[in-house]
Amino acid sequence: MSNLNIKDVCYAKKYINKGGQEKTQWIKIGTSFEKDGKQSIEIHSMPLKLDDKFIIHVFEKKSFEEPF
Repeated sequence: MSNLNIKDVCYAKKYINKGGQEKTQWIKIGTSFEKDGKQSIEIHSMPLKLDDKFIIHVFEKKSFEEPF
């Protein structure tokens, strides 16, 4: 039986809060999973407003729900 390692794929959106401080909003855009030594990323949505590039980050899942 194979072991399935699931993670969240997010990107950071910077914004200024009401107090004038720069904050980061993490937006989940997909799921990363590793099965039998192979890693895959499933993208569920893409950011609409992009500068010249953006970086996606992979984090441990916050819950044990089934992937999309």
